[in-house]
Formats: sequence, C-alpha cells, structure tokens
Amino acid sequence: MLARSIGLAMAAFFAASTAIADDTSCSALADSIVDTATRDVLTTAVKANPQLKKLEGNDLASAAGKLFLTAERPDFKAYGYMMLLWYGGKDGRDLVSEVGARLQTEEDRAHFYFVLGLFQLRSTDAKIATTGRDYVRQMRDSGKVTFVNDAMWDQLAKCRLRG
Repeated sequence: MLARSIGLAMAAFFAASTAIADDTSCSALADSIVDTATRDVLTTAVKANPQLKKLEGNDLASAAGKLFLTAERPDFKAYGYMMLLWYGGKDGRDLVSEVGARLQTEEDRAHFYFVLGLFQLRSTDAKIATTGRDYVRQMRDSGKVTFVNDAMWDQLAKCRLRG
C-alpha cells in the first residue's frame, strides 16, 4: 500500500515539476525537486508509519531517509538519498556515501548517481557542479532512472551552474 501511494506521489510530482522556468539555476532547480519530492513522499510515509508521526523537521527527514534506504525499489531508495543528503547533515551524507559504495545493481547505482548529481549541482565550485551535471546526463542516457520525465531531464540539462 505504501509503495503504491509513494509511486503515485512520485509520478504526480515529476509530471507537475515541469513548470519550473528554463532559466532557473541548477541549485534552485535541484532544491525545488528535492523539497517537493520529499515533502510529498514524507506525507505518505508518515501516514503509513506511526513512529514517524512523533518526529518533525530534519529528524523526520533523517529517520524516513534511513527507512527508504532499506526499500527494495531503487526509486524509493532515491528518496532516502535525497532526505539524507539535503536534511541529514554530515551523518546523513556519510551514511549515503557508505551505502553508495555497496550498491549491487545498475538500477540502484543509477538512482544513487542521479541524486548525487542533483546534490552536486548545488555547489558553488564549478568543477563539482559540472560533475553533478555529468552524472545527471549519464543517468538520463542510461535509461535506468525512469521516474524523471523528459521535461525535467531537459531542465536539468539547461539549468545555470553557479560558480
């Protein structure tokens, strides 16, 4: 039930997210994608998991992020990476790094590098931001990250890098 609800929330998010302007900075675009995606999926997760109702803010995002890392589906794991990278602080980033080193399937790695690319797009260091854009492009070309629609891929390819 949770998987189906989250899947529907993901599809709705990525269908609706094409309204972001083409001249958006990569940092703002990445933050907008993650903010909207995690807010929608957290709402669904909290309804399905009473323990999460006791938490709020970054604590909720960290706890839910860890929960999503245990999911079978790579796209659900992507939500865990987002929550931990954006809201989990150093501990969250370290956990994502540890998990990333142990990924076994191409689909898991594709979702990991897609989210890592989004995270790096936010950097003020031009080299890091460019690496993030390269990751995003490679994951689009891989065809393994299927929950991102064509318009969003195009926006990610055209956004303005900082630095």
